Formats: sequence, structure tokens, C-alpha cells
Amino acid sequence: MTVTKAVIEDLLPLYAAGELSEDSRKLVDDYLASDPNLRARMKAAVGEAFPAVRVPASVETSAVGETRRVVRNSNNLWGLSFGLSYLAMACAFDSKGLIFLMARDLPALALLFCASGLFAWFFLMRTKARLRAMGMTGDWGYGAGMFFASFAVSAPLALTLSPFIGPLAPLVQLGIAFGTVIILRS
Repeated sequence: MTVTKAVIEDLLPLYAAGELSEDSRKLVDDYLASDPNLRARMKAAVGEAFPAVRVPASVETSAVGETRRVVRNSNNLWGLSFGLSYLAMACAFDSKGLIFLMARDLPALALLFCASGLFAWFFLMRTKARLRAMGMTGDWGYGAGMFFASFAVSAPLALTLSPFIGPLAPLVQLGIAFGTVIILRS
């Protein structure tokens, strides 16, 4: 098989980028050795297309440091979010069954913990979205996991609000869960 100049010209971008296999690279080298005009054009084009760029080591170090910080914040926010959300669900058993003490005795404080927990969950979702943008989380499984986690975590808010909104409490949970997924996808 005869290799034409057009085939070599098609391979030149890959050659310049260093992406050719050893055999293809040898083929291009042999052809360039026999065609000084094409060799000169290729060297000029490579100099223009691939200028030498040096990235300071501090850029790489700061990128790794930023990624570590985001992951550490994510872990801290998980704990804070769960803690604040479920603090409002302090409960006890008595002869009547399960009693949510904070929601019964201190509903305003229970709402404050729930609202603080929701804010913590919001910041956690933003942090997880940053991690997803960095390519550090899965895609569909992450969204489904956050849906179910936010549904579970919104339970204290729904239970705290249930004396006021009655049977609409599960709708609050669903709204928060769907809102979580919408915020994550935006």
C-alpha cells in the first residue's frame, strides 16, 4: 500500500500532539525525511499551534489544596446537616407511644433547628455540586441519593410543622426532596 501525502497531512496533527502509535510515528518520520517542504511546514505549524506553556507548581498545589478543602467541607457539612436536622426529633416513649419532646415542648426551637438544618443541607448541596463539577461524584446515583437523603432529613421539619399543616406534612418533604434535585441539576 502506498501512503500518499494527503494521508500524512491527515496524521500531522496527531503526530505533533504525540498521539500516534510507534508504527504510525515511524511512517510519518520516514515521509517527512523524504519531503523537506512538508517537514518545514509541519515544524512551523507545530510552533504556532503548540506554544510551550509552563504551569507553576503552585497552581497544581493550590488546586489540590482547594479540592481537599471542598471535600473536608463536604464531610463537615454532612455531620452538621444531619445533627441539626435530627436534633429537632428528640423523642421518648411513654404509655401513649412515641413523643417528639422538642416539637411538643419547644416548637420554636425545633423549627429553628430544622431551618438551620435546611440551610446546612443547602450549603452541602452546593458543595456536592462543586465536587460534581470537579468530576469527583457520580451522576444519576448522586441525584437519587440526595433525593432520598433530603426526603429523610426533611422529616423533622414535616413532623414539627404537622400540628400546623396536618396531612400536608409529607408534601413538604416531597417538595424539599424535589427542590434538592432541581438545585443540584442547576
